[in-house]
Amino acid sequence: MIRNYFKTAWRNIHKNRQYTYLSMFGLALGLAVFVTVLIYINRENSYDRWDDQLDRVYRIITQDQWGKKELELTSFSPAALGADMQAHLPEVEYSTAFREAGEILVSIGKYEFYSRQVIMADSNFFRVFPYPFYAGHPEHALNQPDHAVLSRESAIKWFGTENPIGKTLEINQRTFTISGVFEKPAPSHLNFEICVSAKIDHSNWNARVYTNYVLLKPHADLHLLSQKARQAFIYNFALGQQSNPYMDKEGAKEAKITDEKEAEAWLDKFVGIKNIDLSLEPVADIHLRPKSIGWRDAPENHPVLDFSKDNEFTVWVF
Repeated sequence: MIRNYFKTAWRNIHKNRQYTYLSMFGLALGLAVFVTVLIYINRENSYDRWDDQLDRVYRIITQDQWGKKELELTSFSPAALGADMQAHLPEVEYSTAFREAGEILVSIGKYEFYSRQVIMADSNFFRVFPYPFYAGHPEHALNQPDHAVLSRESAIKWFGTENPIGKTLEINQRTFTISGVFEKPAPSHLNFEICVSAKIDHSNWNARVYTNYVLLKPHADLHLLSQKARQAFIYNFALGQQSNPYMDKEGAKEAKITDEKEAEAWLDKFVGIKNIDLSLEPVADIHLRPKSIGWRDAPENHPVLDFSKDNEFTVWVF
């Protein structure tokens, strides 16, 4: 009986070849598109989920309004903020601050090129972001000044099978010693090839040019932590502005700032900043749903930062 069914089906296929081929082509094309879309959606949802520790890593977002301008959310904040949270808030295990290096000249042996995929970070960067290391040690790789860590792909490209540890490279004619090689296990919103140790002033509350991340301890109360971090940020930011040598408004230096409320009032009166707030953004949300982009120019100028407010819309469309 089944054999007869197959014979009948085979005769129909040969009898209506054009229709059969067209149907098979349509089915194959549909399956190919379905698999491609499935792979794309799966990749988009896999960003910063390659290690369980990343569930406890958050980016610090600050909010303020300068004068009559619109309310602004930004991922830029003083490096002192993260360091202060690590030092004084028991919920925080580690903090780290980094910034893009911009377009810089890199020289490695016979290779010389301009790159935008270089970041400058403090010594805690690889404690917060647990990249597996192919060579070197993550906890010590950025402890010394003028040290650099390469991605494994870059190390193979520039040094082949040689061990690059201890070798040097030049960035903007400044020599760095290679102290580590890290693996990229899966997609991340940070797409860098070189990370160099940076001399960052963790006591300066005025330089809002860094992106801060914190690694929380297990079971930390996120809401309570955000409240305490907000109070510390407003208070210390106001003190930093008050001690700024360029602050010459009458009465600004003499005004007392003893708590968060006095700090808010002082910033509004003498600096023109109000509606200050702080929140913590899970790193797994940044690629698809970033609270802040950070830059104000074209995304093409920031290949290190792999996220966009349009990413989630594209996934939803599919």
